[in-house]
Amino acid sequence: MSFVQSLARGVVRTFYRLHIIDHSLVPASGGALIVANHLSFIDVLFLAASIDRPVKFVTSREVYNNPWLRSLCRAAGAFPLSPQDPPKTIIRTFAAVREVIKEGELVCMFPEGGLSRTGNTLRFNRGLEHIMRDLSEPIIPVYLDRTWHSIWSFEGGKYFFKRPRQLRHPVTVMFGSPMLSSTKVFDVRQKVVELGAQAFRYRLEEKMTLGELFFDEVMRRPFAPCIADSTGKNLNRWQTFVVAHALSRQLAKLTRGQEFVGIFLPTSVASAVTNIAVAILHKPVVNLNYSSGREALRCAVEQTGMKVCVTSRAFLEKLQTTPPCEGVFIEELWDKISFVQRCKAMACVFLMPAFLAHRYVFGSWKYRSVDDLVTVVFTSGSTGQPKGVMLSHANIIANLEGFHQGFKVRSSDVLMGILPFFHSFGFAAVLWLPLASSMRAVYHPSPLDAKVVGDMVRNHRATLMMATPTFLSAYIKRCEPGDFKTIRYTIIGAEKLKAVIADACMEKFGFMPLEGYGCTELSPIVSLNFPDDRSSGTLQKAHKPGTIGNPLPGVAVRIVDPETYRVLGPYEEGLLVVKGQNVMRGYFKESEKTKEAFVDGWYKTGDIAFLDDDGFVTITDRINRFSKIAGEMVPHIRIEEAIHKAVQATEPMCLVAAVPDDRKGEKLVVLTLKDVDISSVREALKAEGLPNLWIPESEMFFRIDAIPVLGSGKLDLGTVKRLARELALGSKA
Repeated sequence: MSFVQSLARGVVRTFYRLHIIDHSLVPASGGALIVANHLSFIDVLFLAASIDRPVKFVTSREVYNNPWLRSLCRAAGAFPLSPQDPPKTIIRTFAAVREVIKEGELVCMFPEGGLSRTGNTLRFNRGLEHIMRDLSEPIIPVYLDRTWHSIWSFEGGKYFFKRPRQLRHPVTVMFGSPMLSSTKVFDVRQKVVELGAQAFRYRLEEKMTLGELFFDEVMRRPFAPCIADSTGKNLNRWQTFVVAHALSRQLAKLTRGQEFVGIFLPTSVASAVTNIAVAILHKPVVNLNYSSGREALRCAVEQTGMKVCVTSRAFLEKLQTTPPCEGVFIEELWDKISFVQRCKAMACVFLMPAFLAHRYVFGSWKYRSVDDLVTVVFTSGSTGQPKGVMLSHANIIANLEGFHQGFKVRSSDVLMGILPFFHSFGFAAVLWLPLASSMRAVYHPSPLDAKVVGDMVRNHRATLMMATPTFLSAYIKRCEPGDFKTIRYTIIGAEKLKAVIADACMEKFGFMPLEGYGCTELSPIVSLNFPDDRSSGTLQKAHKPGTIGNPLPGVAVRIVDPETYRVLGPYEEGLLVVKGQNVMRGYFKESEKTKEAFVDGWYKTGDIAFLDDDGFVTITDRINRFSKIAGEMVPHIRIEEAIHKAVQATEPMCLVAAVPDDRKGEKLVVLTLKDVDISSVREALKAEGLPNLWIPESEMFFRIDAIPVLGSGKLDLGTVKRLARELALGSKA
C-alpha cells in the first residue's frame, strides 16, 4: 500500500467510522476499474482507506491543479480529467488509464463527472465504456453511503462551513460483484444504485423508532413550533409531547391486551398527538379510513382484532356515523390529563438527563426495534378487496431518510398537511416527516376545502405541501395567487400530473409541482422529481416534467418483462419492480398474496414504465389500465391524453376504461365530464397517429357527473370499471 493511501486510511479512521462491506470482491491481483457514486469531496479518501491494494484515481483537473493538493495527486499517480478538456486530451487520458489497468493495477473513477449537489446519483458518463472497450479486466461497482451527511458534501446547500453532526461520523462503503468489461454504462449505474439500496440497511442499525425520533427533536428544540390545525389548536414541541405522553399512559390502560390501537379521526392536531401517543406505547396503529364504506371498516377491525379506537364526538356527529368498534373519545381523554401528569412530562424535557428521560418515557431499549411494526395501512381497494399492508418503523424511516437527502429541508419550513393519515403518504410524509425533523406542520381535514386551505397556507406561511392533481386543480380554480406565494415545493402523487394542471399552477402561483410516485406497500415514496441545482453555474438535472423523477436514495428500481421478468434496458417499457428498505413486511394475515407480490425479492408495482439514461422513471400505464384488444395491449392513459389534447381541455375531463367484447376480447369506453363532438374527437385521434384499435367506437362515449376518486385522491378504478360496464350494457339495451 502506498504512503498516500496509508495516510488516507489514518485520517479517515481517525475522524470517521468506516463500515466496509464485501471488500473481498476487489480482486487480490490484476487490473480492474472501480466505479463509485460521488457525494463528498473526500470520497477518494474513503475508497483509498477501504481497499488493501494501491489505487489510482481519475480526478478532476481543478483538484489536481490545486496548490494544496497537487503534490499528493502526483504522488498517488492520479489522472487529471475535465469535461472542458479538448477531445484529444480526454482520449489520451482514457488511453493512459487503459494501459494502467492492462498492466494489472486498480483505477477508480467517478463517472458522474463531478460531485452530486442534488443528493442523488447523477447520470453516468460513457467514459468508462471507452476505457474498458475490449479489455478482459472487470468493473467493480461501489456505493458510498452516508457521505452526504458529512461536512464535505453539498447537504444544506453549501460545501464546508458546516458543523459536524457527530464525531466519527459513520460511512458505509459497499462493494458489488465484478461486472464484465463490456457492461453498458446504464447497467453499471443501475448496479451502483442497487448497492445504495442495500447500504441503507446499515443506516437503520443506529436509528431510533419514530416515537424516539420525535422525542429527540423535543429535547433538542422544546420551544420550537410543532403542530397546528384549522380548529385553532397550536402546540410547540414540548406541549405536544406533554399531551402525547399523558395520552399514552391512558391508552396503555384502555388498550391492555389489545395488539393494535385504532384511530378514527380526521387530519388534525388531535389525530397527530394520538399517533404520537401510540408510538410512545410502541404499539402498531391503524388509522381507520373514514371515507371507506362500513364493510371495509369492519374488515379492518376484524382482521386486526382491535376492541377500541380513539375517535371524537364532534367528528362522529359531522359524519353522522358511529365508530367501527367501541369508541374512546379524544375530548374526554384530553380533559382527563391531570396536572401531575403534565408536570411529570415537563420534568422529562427540562429536568432529567437525556438518557434518564428516554428510559422513563420508552422503557428499556431491549423491547424496541426499528424492525417492529408501526402501522397496518389498509389499501383503499381501488382494484379489489382492501389488504392490510404491514409497515415497520424501518420502512418509514428509510423513506424519510431518502426524502431528506433529496430535498433541502429547513428548520423554518412549514408543511401544509391535507392528506389523511390513513393513507400511507399522509402517515409518512404529512404526519411523521415534520414530527421526526425540525419542521412545523399545520393540518386541515378536507383537502377539497380550497378556500380554507388557501387561507391556512397564507396565514401560516406554509412552504411545503403534499397533494394530488385533483386537489391542486381545485386550488387553481378557487384560490388567489397570493395564497400560495410562500410555497417552495408542492409534491404531487396518487395519480398522473397532467401538463395542463402543472402549467396552470406555474402561471397562477409561480411554482412548478414536483411529481412523484409511490404506493402503500413501499412506505410509500419510490421516486420524486427533485429541484434542479444550478449552484455551480452548471445544471444538475433533478426534475423532468412528464416523469415521476429519480428513485429516492436508498430505493432501487428495475424495468422487467411482465411475463418472463427479464431485466430490460433504457427506454424499454415493462413492469416496474422495486427493492429497498422501504418495501413492506407483507400483507397482514395474507402470506399467499405477499408471495404473489414479489419476484426474486423485488416488489411488483403493477405499473408499466421505462427508465431513461439519467435514471428518470416514466409511467406509461397500469397493467390493469391496459386493454387487450385483438391481441394488442392498448394503454388507457395515452388515449386519455390524446382526447384531452383534441378537445383542448385545461383540466382532466375524461377517463378510458374497457368492457368485455365477444369479437375482439375487449372494447374501449370513454367517460366524459362534458359533452364532446365525438366524430371530431375520433378524427383528431386518427390525425394524432393512433392505431385504429386505439380509437373508441362512437357509441362508446358516455357522459358522467364526476370522476370517481377515493379518499386518498386516487382514481377509484373499481367504480370506473363498474360505471363503464353499466353504461356500455345499457346502451346495448
